[in-house]
Amino acid sequence: MDDVYKTRLTLIKKIQDQHDEKAWEEFIEIYKKYVYAIIREVGIPQHDVEDILQRVMLNLWKRLPEMEADEIRRFRSYLGRMTQNAIYEYMRKKGQRASRLEKAVNNPRS
Repeated sequence: MDDVYKTRLTLIKKIQDQHDEKAWEEFIEIYKKYVYAIIREVGIPQHDVEDILQRVMLNLWKRLPEMEADEIRRFRSYLGRMTQNAIYEYMRKKGQRASRLEKAVNNPRS
């Protein structure tokens, strides 16, 4: 049985050209399910999943042109780490917002 998320090296090489829209559409169709699964696995609320998914894809779009062949061969692992980093950043920012809100509620200005 083929692994639905198996790294497609030819597709990865195509999307290194940031302006190959057809390749990007194909890439997103294939890999967004993988990224989505990682995000949902850690319990991120549904209303925030799309935002994190977009951040991952944007970061990837920026990083791909300079990726080395070795990174491309281990692409799924790389994409998983990139997704985890986006989740951590989301949680950090959410924690900072909650802290500021709590501070504002507990210390209202007169």
